[in-house]
Amino acid sequence: EIPRRFIKAASSLLKPGGLLIMEHHESQPLLLEAELSRGYSEINQNRDLNNRPRWISARREAE
Repeated sequence: EIPRRFIKAASSLLKPGGLLIMEHHESQPLLLEAELSRGYSEINQNRDLNNRPRWISARREAE
């Protein structure tokens, strides 16, 4: 629930082309990709030093 609210808030704060970077729990990458697929592009999952999915980045699309 918190990641969804964070993404929603970021959508209203970021300018088009703005970059969102968010750390998350290793169980959340697919959920976050789905949430970000609406309104964001260049979605990238990134791994921590233990090779676990740990943070995601995405660029806000133009309106």
